[in-house]
Amino acid sequence: MDSPDKALSDKATAGDESGMSDGTKIALVLGFLQLICEIVAIVQRFHPRERARGDSPRA
Repeated sequence: MDSPDKALSDKATAGDESGMSDGTKIALVLGFLQLICEIVAIVQRFHPRERARGDSPRA
């Protein structure tokens, strides 16, 4: 009979052929979305929308 640890690891890797479970895929997608949002926030901080629209801050 297999040890309990081996049975747990077999069940954990029984997602699909790629070896990643659905939860892992969702976590990766959410991580990439968060990274994109962080990059957008940094870009907006250094390039305000007023300047991008052509409005002069001196007017």
